[in-house]
Amino acid sequence: MSIHQQIDDLLELVGGEFSGARALDDVRVISGHHRIQVSPMIRAACGYVAEEARRAGAPAEVVSFPANAGATYWTQRLFPEWSCEQAELSLDSGERLCRFSEDACSLIQRSSSLPPTEGEVVLWDPACGDDLRGKWALVRGDVQRALELACGRHGAIGLLTDPMNEIPGVRTRTDLYDFRQYTSFWWDGVAQPRGAGFVLTPRQGDRLRARLQQRERVRVRGHVRAAFRDGQTEDVVSFFPGETEAEVWVCAHICHPKPFANDNASGAATLLELARSFAALRAASRLPRLRRGIRLIWMPEMLGTYTYLATHEAEWRGRAVCAINLDMVGERQELTRGPFVVEHPPRAQASFAGDLATAILGRLSREAAALGSARRYALFKHEVTPFSGGSDHQILSDPSVGIGSPMLINWPDKYYHTSADTLEKVDPEALLRAGRLAGAYALLAATAGEQEARGLAGEMAAAFPGELHATLAERGAGGAEAERICDFFAEREQADLRSLAVLHPDLDVEPYCADVKAAAAAEARRQTADSVADASASANPWLAEAARVVCRRLISGPASLRSVLAAVPAEEREAWQAYAGGHRASGLLYEFWMDGRRTLAEVCEAVRLESGSADPVFAIRYARLLAAAGVVRLQEVM
Repeated sequence: MSIHQQIDDLLELVGGEFSGARALDDVRVISGHHRIQVSPMIRAACGYVAEEARRAGAPAEVVSFPANAGATYWTQRLFPEWSCEQAELSLDSGERLCRFSEDACSLIQRSSSLPPTEGEVVLWDPACGDDLRGKWALVRGDVQRALELACGRHGAIGLLTDPMNEIPGVRTRTDLYDFRQYTSFWWDGVAQPRGAGFVLTPRQGDRLRARLQQRERVRVRGHVRAAFRDGQTEDVVSFFPGETEAEVWVCAHICHPKPFANDNASGAATLLELARSFAALRAASRLPRLRRGIRLIWMPEMLGTYTYLATHEAEWRGRAVCAINLDMVGERQELTRGPFVVEHPPRAQASFAGDLATAILGRLSREAAALGSARRYALFKHEVTPFSGGSDHQILSDPSVGIGSPMLINWPDKYYHTSADTLEKVDPEALLRAGRLAGAYALLAATAGEQEARGLAGEMAAAFPGELHATLAERGAGGAEAERICDFFAEREQADLRSLAVLHPDLDVEPYCADVKAAAAAEARRQTADSVADASASANPWLAEAARVVCRRLISGPASLRSVLAAVPAEEREAWQAYAGGHRASGLLYEFWMDGRRTLAEVCEAVRLESGSADPVFAIRYARLLAAAGVVRLQEVM
């Protein structure tokens, strides 16, 4: 049986049990909880998921981890548990601007208690050195930094902020003029000034700013009743055992404010319905024979993945062969705008996982038949993209963890991280598609033997030439640069092919590796003949320094930047914030290539070839920051 037929059979098997309507009901319930990480509110949502999974016959347990100012999991520092009973902000005229019970996004999450306090509102930015005692600071930008300066140093009562990040081509600030953007303080377990703040709609913020700019006096009155305590954070785990100790993971974060539906009640609900589907198939003796167990994990984003991996390392290390991350998978595309995306793991982590998810998407998208031909096509927008991060798959796919994990996501989403992310934006058909893809992925990875591994190897080798050609076309590369890119991607694809050994150790993938190498060589010759362009990096004096340094990582998992900044002296933290505040480079890709053997210059070259750009200045400064926090050790090459 061909790999395509096997995928089709699994898609049909999962689709026969998975109910998009039932998953939508779960989105309704989960999104009704204010699911802030490390809070009693998210605990209630976890309890619902575990109870519903058990009711359907799926094994499920809530796993708790201590959460307090001293709790650290790898580089992730946790913070005390937070709860909020009441919060409200009004103008001195009596006009109410917001109330937490009516709009949970109206409070900066993790605000401290504040007795009813009235004060004048002032426009403020970090360059101001004014005495703010008795005043509210109206700010934009990093609220954590504003809290440290405006409240901690200059004595402001609290913060007012009116953000609405624009997404090019999808939303402007005025598109969501009467909604609020999710905004939070983050306590990192060190002595930081606590305080309170409220989130205004763009319309409210613009109105206040206009009045202040006309030198009109504006006063507001606000109060917050909230509490911090040593508590706990929870993951929910459901496990379907296999014949061996090896495992396949399917993950979805369950956190975020009420009423967020697509982010990520959609992923959590899809995973819950998948648990029901597997349980029903098992009860009917229709669940395929599992060579590897399937572990389903619901967690607070990032925090829950760090806590689980760090606490259960002896149980998963060397056993988890791949994973898939469900994040924002239910979008009604005609409203939210973005396509359904399969995002691959980073190239530094050799894994077949991205190719497996892509192959299943290819079969899933054969929904409609063309008139007068055998061609089939999708009734939904979809894309396959390289790694960009931003969710739990970036932790799993870190080479120091080694669990290759693609992500399923609809991106971009017009309503992302705003109070407009509500239930009517969720499509049960989209939930069904995501559930079918994730279910087929988990079952194929859990049941695969020699035949399936060989079929996937053939699929990977066949797809490689087109993927390489598209990468070169996108970058406009030619000449020697095209040769470098071809060599890089051929080497990484061969590493991905060899990772199939976890499915069948005796599989001979070398013929497929030879096909990949030959395809890359042919593409390089074609690009060299057709173009004289050479986009190679120009000489950079920082590269000389980078060539003398090797970074050895000391702690598993990607560094939690907030925790890193909390671990360094204040002057280093402020220097980094001043440098990186407007810097778009992400440190993730650089970290992933820091293997203790490559120099930092070689790390930069790998990042450049993988992503199309790299910044040696950023790489050096980032490596120094990680070293100051004790996350890496810098060794000079002799």
